[in-house]
Amino acid sequence: MNLHFIEDESGDVIDQFEFCSDFCHRDYVGENYAGWNGCNESEFGTTCQNCGSRIPGECSDDGESGQTVNLVPLA
Repeated sequence: MNLHFIEDESGDVIDQFEFCSDFCHRDYVGENYAGWNGCNESEFGTTCQNCGSRIPGECSDDGESGQTVNLVPLA
């Protein structure tokens, strides 16, 4: 998944758009394209901001594990 971060005046990230490919990322943001930000993963699936394609996550939308995830408890 490719990400495009939305920043406020001070440079803090306040939102993000998800894209299925770098092509969709470039096509959607145009001149605001700040470079490649791909190879990101998400726990759950989402939809491409540009073309509407489904982007699968590590776990399916119904909570079933689609991939083994190792979690370390913080205790």
